[in-house]
Order: sequence, then C-alpha cells, then structure tokens
Amino acid sequence: MDQNNIGQNTQFNTSNSSNSSQEYQGAQNYSQGNNVYQMQSMPQNMQTAQYPGQRDWIIMIILWVVLGGIGVHRFYTKHYLIGTIYLVGSFLSASILYLIFWFVDLFLIVTGRYDTDADGIPLKK
Repeated sequence: MDQNNIGQNTQFNTSNSSNSSQEYQGAQNYSQGNNVYQMQSMPQNMQTAQYPGQRDWIIMIILWVVLGGIGVHRFYTKHYLIGTIYLVGSFLSASILYLIFWFVDLFLIVTGRYDTDADGIPLKK
C-alpha cells in the first residue's frame, strides 16, 4: 500500500444495544506503511451534545470582535496563559500587537481551528 494512500469509505454500519444498525457517511481510511487507521465523522446527535460548563460559540465570537486583541475571548474559553499574553502584549505595544492578535484569531476562527475550549469541550454553536 502506498504510504500517502487515502481511501474513502462512503458508509459503514454500527450497532447499538438494541441491535439496530445505523449508517454514517464520511468514514475515511488513512494508511501509513502497514498500518491502516479509520477516522469517521461524528453522528449529528453527538455533534450537538451538551456538556457541563460548555461555552457558547457566538459569545466567543462577540468577545473576539469587540475585545479580541486583548484576549478576553481567550479567558472565556479557559485559555488563560494565551489570554494573559494577549492582554500584557497589547498594553505594552499599544495597538500593534492588538491588531496582530486579532488577525491571528480571525485566521483560527475561519479555518475552524478554534472550536473547542482549553479542556477540549466543543463550543456550542
């Protein structure tokens, strides 16, 4: 098998305790050497699951738009160290680091890399 071979499995079956099966779309097989790994997309009901202490995505976006350069949204999502760096850096350099931090987080938000809090709990959308 080619080391960079990526195969697409369009559906697979899983069984729950009542022995009924459900089909999920989007499973992917990744092969690296002789090892084959399967990654699958989560069912819709797991994507919208509620967690205790789950943060709201829209509140994080509002905090980022209004006070993103000083890291208020980072404190909201429990990224305390990065939030402190944003806060101190923005005050020490006036507005230059504020704009840099704001655009860095814009990139992270647009690319979907900033969708969990520091504990790995997904933000509620």
